[in-house]
Amino acid sequence: SDLSAALSLALLFVSAGCTRPGAAEVPAAPASEVPPAAAVQSPVPVPPPSPVCPKPELVQSPITWNAEREALTVAYRGAHQATPQGTAQIAPKMVVLHWTGGSTFSGAFNTFDGVRLSGRPNLAEAGALNVSAHFLVDQDGTIHQLLPVTTMARHVIGLNHIAIGVENVGGAKGVPLTDSQAQANIALVCWLSTQQDLSHLIGHHEYRQMEGSALFDEVDPSYRTAKIDPGDAFMAQVRGALEEKGVVLSGPDGLAE
Repeated sequence: SDLSAALSLALLFVSAGCTRPGAAEVPAAPASEVPPAAAVQSPVPVPPPSPVCPKPELVQSPITWNAEREALTVAYRGAHQATPQGTAQIAPKMVVLHWTGGSTFSGAFNTFDGVRLSGRPNLAEAGALNVSAHFLVDQDGTIHQLLPVTTMARHVIGLNHIAIGVENVGGAKGVPLTDSQAQANIALVCWLSTQQDLSHLIGHHEYRQMEGSALFDEVDPSYRTAKIDPGDAFMAQVRGALEEKGVVLSGPDGLAE
Protein backbone atom coordinates (compact mmCIF):
# COMPACT_ATOMS: atom_id res chain seq x y z
CA SER A 1 0.00 0.00 0.00
CA ASP A 2 1.00 3.66 -0.20
CA LEU A 3 1.44 3.80 3.62
CA SER A 4 3.78 0.82 3.65
CA ALA A 5 5.84 2.33 0.86
CA ALA A 6 6.18 5.63 2.76
CA LEU A 7 7.36 3.88 5.93
CA SER A 8 9.92 1.86 4.03
CA LEU A 9 11.29 5.02 2.39
CA ALA A 10 11.60 6.78 5.79
CA LEU A 11 13.51 3.88 7.33
CA LEU A 12 15.87 3.83 4.38
CA PHE A 13 16.48 7.61 4.75
CA VAL A 14 17.40 7.32 8.45
CA SER A 15 19.62 4.29 8.04
CA ALA A 16 21.62 6.16 5.42
CA GLY A 17 22.51 8.86 8.04
CA CYS A 18 20.67 11.59 6.17
CA THR A 19 19.14 14.63 7.80
CA ARG A 20 15.88 16.16 6.95
CA PRO A 21 15.95 18.64 4.11
CA GLY A 22 16.87 22.17 5.21
CA ALA A 23 18.51 21.13 8.50
CA ALA A 24 21.97 22.65 9.16
CA GLU A 25 24.79 20.24 9.69
CA VAL A 26 27.23 20.95 12.58
CA PRO A 27 30.65 19.63 11.65
CA ALA A 28 32.65 17.95 14.36
CA ALA A 29 35.77 19.82 15.49
CA PRO A 30 39.01 18.32 14.21
CA ALA A 31 40.87 16.41 16.87
CA SER A 32 43.80 18.83 16.58
CA GLU A 33 41.57 21.76 17.65
CA VAL A 34 40.32 20.18 20.87
CA PRO A 35 42.54 21.57 23.68
CA PRO A 36 44.07 18.90 25.88
CA ALA A 37 43.53 19.16 29.62
CA ALA A 38 47.16 20.28 30.08
CA ALA A 39 46.55 23.33 27.89
CA VAL A 40 44.07 24.90 30.34
CA GLN A 41 45.52 28.19 31.63
CA SER A 42 46.69 28.30 35.25
CA PRO A 43 45.16 30.92 37.59
CA VAL A 44 46.65 34.43 37.45
CA PRO A 45 49.11 34.88 40.35
CA VAL A 46 47.62 36.88 43.21
CA PRO A 47 49.78 39.93 44.09
CA PRO A 48 51.13 40.06 47.63
CA PRO A 49 48.88 41.82 50.13
CA SER A 50 49.37 45.54 50.56
CA PRO A 51 50.90 46.84 53.79
CA VAL A 52 48.64 46.73 56.79
CA CYS A 53 48.18 50.38 57.63
CA PRO A 54 45.00 50.92 59.63
CA LYS A 55 43.86 54.44 60.34
CA PRO A 56 45.32 55.61 63.65
CA GLU A 57 43.15 57.41 66.16
CA LEU A 58 43.01 61.09 65.26
CA VAL A 59 41.83 63.83 67.58
CA GLN A 60 40.23 66.60 65.57
CA SER A 61 41.74 69.86 66.85
CA PRO A 62 41.24 72.30 63.97
CA ILE A 63 43.14 75.56 63.93
CA THR A 64 41.43 78.71 62.74
CA TRP A 65 40.58 78.57 59.05
CA ASN A 66 38.66 81.55 57.73
CA ALA A 67 38.49 83.75 54.66
CA GLU A 68 41.53 85.73 55.76
CA ARG A 69 43.71 82.67 56.22
CA GLU A 70 42.59 81.29 52.88
CA ALA A 71 43.41 84.58 51.14
CA LEU A 72 46.83 84.73 52.82
CA THR A 73 47.51 81.14 51.73
CA VAL A 74 46.66 81.92 48.11
CA ALA A 75 48.77 85.09 48.27
CA TYR A 76 51.72 83.14 49.70
CA ARG A 77 51.52 80.64 46.88
CA GLY A 78 51.35 83.44 44.34
CA ALA A 79 54.48 85.05 45.76
CA HIS A 80 56.58 81.91 46.09
CA GLN A 81 55.58 79.40 43.43
CA ALA A 82 56.63 79.58 39.80
CA THR A 83 53.30 77.97 38.99
CA PRO A 84 50.80 79.31 41.56
CA GLN A 85 47.37 77.71 41.42
CA GLY A 86 45.17 80.46 42.87
CA THR A 87 43.80 78.07 45.49
CA ALA A 88 44.61 76.84 48.98
CA GLN A 89 44.02 73.23 47.91
CA ILE A 90 46.93 70.86 47.26
CA ALA A 91 47.54 67.33 46.01
CA PRO A 92 50.01 65.86 48.54
CA LYS A 93 53.08 64.03 47.27
CA MET A 94 55.15 63.86 50.43
CA VAL A 95 55.20 64.01 54.22
CA VAL A 96 57.58 66.25 56.18
CA LEU A 97 58.25 65.49 59.86
CA HIS A 98 59.13 68.30 62.30
CA TRP A 99 59.54 69.09 65.95
CA THR A 100 58.04 72.17 67.52
CA GLY A 101 61.02 73.17 69.66
CA GLY A 102 58.63 73.69 72.57
CA SER A 103 57.53 71.55 75.46
CA THR A 104 53.71 71.59 75.39
CA PHE A 105 50.87 70.82 73.02
CA SER A 106 48.97 73.94 74.04
CA GLY A 107 51.92 76.20 73.31
CA ALA A 108 52.35 74.73 69.83
CA PHE A 109 48.63 74.79 69.09
CA ASN A 110 48.34 78.44 70.09
CA THR A 111 51.31 79.29 67.89
CA PHE A 112 49.69 77.67 64.85
CA ASP A 113 46.15 78.85 65.55
CA GLY A 114 46.80 82.49 64.70
CA VAL A 115 46.05 83.49 61.12
CA ARG A 116 48.93 85.94 60.79
CA LEU A 117 52.58 85.29 61.57
CA SER A 118 53.82 86.90 64.77
CA GLY A 119 57.26 87.31 66.31
CA ARG A 120 59.33 85.81 63.50
CA PRO A 121 60.64 88.72 61.41
CA ASN A 122 62.88 86.50 59.28
CA LEU A 123 59.80 84.65 58.04
CA ALA A 124 57.48 87.65 57.99
CA GLU A 125 59.45 89.14 55.11
CA ALA A 126 58.26 86.20 53.00
CA GLY A 127 54.58 86.66 53.80
CA ALA A 128 52.04 87.33 56.54
CA LEU A 129 50.57 83.81 56.51
CA ASN A 130 51.21 82.07 59.81
CA VAL A 131 53.11 78.80 60.04
CA SER A 132 51.13 75.64 60.78
CA ALA A 133 50.95 71.93 60.03
CA HIS A 134 48.36 69.30 59.28
CA PHE A 135 49.07 67.15 62.34
CA LEU A 136 50.50 67.82 65.80
CA VAL A 137 51.72 64.82 67.81
CA ASP A 138 51.90 65.24 71.59
CA GLN A 139 54.59 63.67 73.75
CA ASP A 140 52.31 60.76 74.67
CA GLY A 141 51.73 59.93 70.99
CA THR A 142 48.28 61.50 70.69
CA ILE A 143 47.78 62.64 67.08
CA HIS A 144 45.85 65.87 66.65
CA GLN A 145 44.66 66.84 63.17
CA LEU A 146 44.81 70.60 62.65
CA LEU A 147 43.98 70.90 58.94
CA PRO A 148 42.70 68.67 56.12
CA VAL A 149 45.65 67.15 54.28
CA THR A 150 44.53 68.72 51.01
CA THR A 151 44.70 72.26 52.43
CA MET A 152 48.08 73.98 52.24
CA ALA A 153 49.95 74.69 55.48
CA ARG A 154 53.08 76.84 55.69
CA HIS A 155 55.69 74.55 57.21
CA VAL A 156 58.50 73.88 54.73
CA ILE A 157 60.04 76.26 52.20
CA GLY A 158 59.64 75.20 48.58
CA LEU A 159 57.46 72.19 49.31
CA ASN A 160 54.31 73.51 50.99
CA HIS A 161 52.33 73.02 47.79
CA ILE A 162 52.75 69.22 47.89
CA ALA A 163 53.66 68.43 51.52
CA ILE A 164 51.73 67.15 54.52
CA GLY A 165 53.30 68.56 57.67
CA VAL A 166 53.57 66.55 60.91
CA GLU A 167 54.79 68.49 63.95
CA ASN A 168 55.95 66.71 67.11
CA VAL A 169 55.84 68.46 70.48
CA GLY A 170 59.40 68.62 71.82
CA GLY A 171 62.91 69.27 70.68
CA ALA A 172 63.47 71.87 73.35
CA LYS A 173 66.30 71.37 75.83
CA GLY A 174 65.30 68.57 78.17
CA VAL A 175 62.25 67.64 76.08
CA PRO A 176 63.39 65.07 73.52
CA LEU A 177 60.97 63.38 71.18
CA THR A 178 59.57 60.16 72.62
CA ASP A 179 59.20 56.60 71.37
CA SER A 180 55.43 57.08 71.62
CA GLN A 181 55.75 59.93 69.14
CA ALA A 182 57.87 57.82 66.82
CA GLN A 183 55.29 55.04 66.86
CA ALA A 184 52.53 57.57 66.20
CA ASN A 185 54.45 59.01 63.24
CA ILE A 186 55.01 55.52 61.86
CA ALA A 187 51.31 54.67 62.08
CA LEU A 188 50.26 58.03 60.65
CA VAL A 189 52.60 57.98 57.67
CA CYS A 190 51.75 54.34 57.00
CA TRP A 191 48.05 55.18 56.84
CA LEU A 192 48.59 58.38 54.82
CA SER A 193 50.47 56.32 52.23
CA THR A 194 47.23 54.42 51.58
CA GLN A 195 45.17 57.59 51.28
CA GLN A 196 47.33 59.84 49.11
CA ASP A 197 49.67 59.37 46.15
CA LEU A 198 52.84 59.87 48.20
CA SER A 199 56.35 59.48 46.85
CA HIS A 200 58.58 61.02 49.57
CA LEU A 201 59.11 61.17 53.31
CA ILE A 202 61.66 63.66 54.64
CA GLY A 203 62.63 65.42 57.84
CA HIS A 204 62.48 69.20 57.96
CA HIS A 205 66.27 69.27 58.24
CA GLU A 206 66.49 67.50 54.87
CA TYR A 207 64.33 69.88 52.83
CA ARG A 208 67.21 71.70 51.12
CA GLN A 209 68.36 68.44 49.60
CA MET A 210 65.13 68.55 47.59
CA GLU A 211 66.15 71.68 45.70
CA GLY A 212 67.24 69.60 42.71
CA SER A 213 63.82 67.98 42.45
CA ALA A 214 60.95 68.98 40.19
CA LEU A 215 58.86 68.93 43.37
CA PHE A 216 60.70 71.93 44.82
CA ASP A 217 59.08 75.24 43.86
CA GLU A 218 60.42 78.47 45.41
CA VAL A 219 61.08 81.49 43.20
CA ASP A 220 63.15 83.44 45.77
CA PRO A 221 66.65 81.93 45.91
CA SER A 222 67.45 83.87 49.08
CA TYR A 223 64.50 82.50 51.03
CA ARG A 224 66.01 79.57 52.91
CA THR A 225 66.37 78.58 56.57
CA ALA A 226 68.68 76.15 58.38
CA LYS A 227 66.84 73.35 60.20
CA ILE A 228 67.89 70.51 62.48
CA ASP A 229 64.52 68.91 63.24
CA PRO A 230 63.55 66.21 63.81
CA GLY A 231 67.05 64.74 63.34
CA ASP A 232 68.60 61.74 61.63
CA ALA A 233 67.93 59.28 64.46
CA PHE A 234 64.19 59.98 64.53
CA MET A 235 63.94 59.73 60.75
CA ALA A 236 65.90 56.46 60.73
CA GLN A 237 63.52 54.95 63.30
CA VAL A 238 60.43 55.97 61.34
CA ARG A 239 61.81 54.90 57.96
CA GLY A 240 63.05 51.56 59.26
CA ALA A 241 59.69 50.66 60.75
CA LEU A 242 57.83 51.70 57.60
CA GLU A 243 60.10 49.59 55.42
CA GLU A 244 59.36 46.59 57.65
CA LYS A 245 55.68 47.18 56.89
CA GLY A 246 56.42 47.33 53.15
CA VAL A 247 56.01 51.10 52.90
CA VAL A 248 58.97 52.51 51.00
CA LEU A 249 58.97 56.25 50.38
CA SER A 250 61.90 58.11 48.87
CA GLY A 251 64.04 60.30 51.07
CA PRO A 252 65.64 63.54 49.90
CA ASP A 253 68.16 61.62 47.78
CA GLY A 254 65.44 59.86 45.79
CA LEU A 255 64.51 62.88 43.72
CA ALA A 256 61.28 62.66 41.75
CA GLU A 257 61.18 64.08 38.24
